[in-house]
Amino acid sequence: MFKTFFALFQIILCQVFRDLFKDALNIQKERIKDVRQYASDQRKKQESRRQDEIDSLENFYHDQFEMLAEKLTKERMETEVRDAAQQQIMLRLKRELRNKMESEIKQYQEQIFHDDDDVHFRKCDADRVLKQLHLARYSAKI
Repeated sequence: MFKTFFALFQIILCQVFRDLFKDALNIQKERIKDVRQYASDQRKKQESRRQDEIDSLENFYHDQFEMLAEKLTKERMETEVRDAAQQQIMLRLKRELRNKMESEIKQYQEQIFHDDDDVHFRKCDADRVLKQLHLARYSAKI
């Protein structure tokens, strides 16, 4: 009887230990599963944060690029307007200078013609005076 009791006790003890080990194994499997799930969640969160940072940087540089492109376009337009204005000013100054030069040339030509007329009339006057002198000499001799 003691042997049967001891054998029964060993069988029960083996079953208890087997159940205990199964429960411990199931608990360990659950813990491993939980740890893996936690690690997976953490990786997903980290990947999500990294992707958010990348998206943020992309948006920042995209905005910076757009602002730079807009600024360059604005500067190009301002330069074109400035160049057009300078071109108009240069054309106006050229016209004014040409008109002034033409006016001065005309004035110099008129002055030259006037001086030529003065010289001609003075020469005529000089010739007349010389004739009068010659006449006066002849009339004084006679």
